[in-house]
Amino acid sequence: MTAVVSNIDRKKPILQVEYSTTSPTNSVVKASVSANEPVYFTNNSGNDSYMFEDNGTFEFTVVDRAGNEASIVATVNNIDKIPPKATIKYSTTALTKDDVIATIEKEKDEDFIVINNGKKEKYIFTENGSIKFYIQDLEGNVVEALAVVNNIDKSKPKITLSYSEKEPTQNKVVVTIKSDKPLTFLNNPNNKVRFTKNGIKCINSVDNLGNKVQVKIRVGNIDNEGPTIDFISGERLLINKGDC
Repeated sequence: MTAVVSNIDRKKPILQVEYSTTSPTNSVVKASVSANEPVYFTNNSGNDSYMFEDNGTFEFTVVDRAGNEASIVATVNNIDKIPPKATIKYSTTALTKDDVIATIEKEKDEDFIVINNGKKEKYIFTENGSIKFYIQDLEGNVVEALAVVNNIDKSKPKITLSYSEKEPTQNKVVVTIKSDKPLTFLNNPNNKVRFTKNGIKCINSVDNLGNKVQVKIRVGNIDNEGPTIDFISGERLLINKGDC
């Protein structure tokens, strides 16, 4: 009689690890282990899964019904909880009368999208102000970047006129143009406009930002003409000695 033994099992279980995600993420990654036969997990409190909150490794150990031991290492390196870095650049930081464009730029090895502002990486400031860009990287981390512009000045210069004479006069009248901004005069040597007779003069200028300014000056108090005497026929003009 021949004895037959068929319950000897010396083969180690074959283990396999599956991950909840292998894509870049800022969330927890779940690693689950499966086997080709029933096994008991001898560590990890008997659980067949492990939750990775950060990148790293974890070794699962198991034993099958025959007592064969096996292990497998789960490795996670796709977790990134670091917010993206970005810089904001401006079309100009000098004082200007024009619109200013703020552009959010990626730093080296950074990849992200803007999730507000119509997903645009540029914002046009037509006046001074601020805007927050919200940017999100591939892992889902979100950070805000604040763009601030305070160098736009589209206002016209405030002009005041000063007259050397306001009462009727025989002398020339000098009108001085005063402005709250520097002016360059285009059709007059400087900010002083001289009148030798009554009239109107239009003085053209530009301010330090290129805004065009025209100043209309009117003078009507100059009287440097002698009186006119009309003689009527038959009348006599008497001039006493010493009158002329």
